[in-house]
Amino acid sequence: NGCGSKYLYASLKARYLNANIANAVKKINNSIYIVMGKGEPGCIDTISEYKSQNCAIETTILPKTKRVPHLESPSRFINIIKIFLS
Repeated sequence: NGCGSKYLYASLKARYLNANIANAVKKINNSIYIVMGKGEPGCIDTISEYKSQNCAIETTILPKTKRVPHLESPSRFINIIKIFLS
């Protein structure tokens, strides 16, 4: 809501950006769908790590995108979301 990066410094100092979420991911019982850009370094490793924590996680890798696939290829991203939500 327009806060921009005003909480970034506090999050860095409190180490919230380095929180290990592995235990939480193991316990999640809801649907989890990860969409990653193929050009993002380590995307396969990241997906493998999440799936090792919870095998119910579903994933898609969008070609010709990197860190923000929802902005780099919005139409393909929306199509993926529509399939997942139907």
